[in-house]
Amino acid sequence: MNLIALKTNPADQVTKDSDYNYFLHFLENCRWNDKLPINDTSRCKSFLVKIDKALESSGKRYAHNIYNLIFSGHSANFKPHIDNFAKQLWIDFFAKYPIWVLNNTVKIFISETAFPSIFSYKKIIKERTNYYDIKRLLALKHKLSD
Repeated sequence: MNLIALKTNPADQVTKDSDYNYFLHFLENCRWNDKLPINDTSRCKSFLVKIDKALESSGKRYAHNIYNLIFSGHSANFKPHIDNFAKQLWIDFFAKYPIWVLNNTVKIFISETAFPSIFSYKKIIKERTNYYDIKRLLALKHKLSD
């Protein structure tokens, strides 16, 4: 099974944008009820479009392919689940992440993990991608002045 090749990584379009550090800094230094200044509103709206594109989930079909890739039986701990509930739990977990996150982490997970768990996969996502930093930027939606 091959992973879907992405021509451009949506995460790179967000992190290489000049607004990335500006808005991360704003979120780190603002209070919970602070609003964005009026002159930053249009800039933020265009940046949020890039964020939404970068955080678009992969979907059940791709998640099922990732599950089959990881639990292909290549090792004793990586055999497919007999219990349908456990299999569906893993597929739902994979489906919520974007394709670029799964592509960047699946091979690392297979090679570096002795016993597969959702917790260990989340840890790899936190350490090896900037998914959670980008997801934090969704708080900007609540900072827009109405």
